[in-house]
Amino acid sequence: MKYVGVALYVFWLLLTMFKFESMPKDRNLSYRDVFFGNIVWYHNLRTLLFAAAVVITVIYAPLKIIYLLILISCIILGIVCLRNFFNLVGNPWIDLEFLIGAIICGILSGLFVFKM
Repeated sequence: MKYVGVALYVFWLLLTMFKFESMPKDRNLSYRDVFFGNIVWYHNLRTLLFAAAVVITVIYAPLKIIYLLILISCIILGIVCLRNFFNLVGNPWIDLEFLIGAIICGILSGLFVFKM
């Protein structure tokens, strides 16, 4: 079951990146719309997929796998934020805030993954 949760999470991450690529690249980009959509959460398939993946992963997967998924997500989010910052997509202050958060979260989860 832990592999199902990880597979669903990776699938959600891929869907999110495809959604990000299809969004217009202007100053009105919203990370909330990219990650969770602009409709009510229970009507959005991506949000339900994310919720199911997180619940299954937290219940069945060991902590090392959970922190590894967090580390991978932080690396991807950091790359996206850097690309948006240098290409002038969205609000640059929000890009920097997400980047700093991704770096801090990535370092902490990386310490845990490589310590175990």
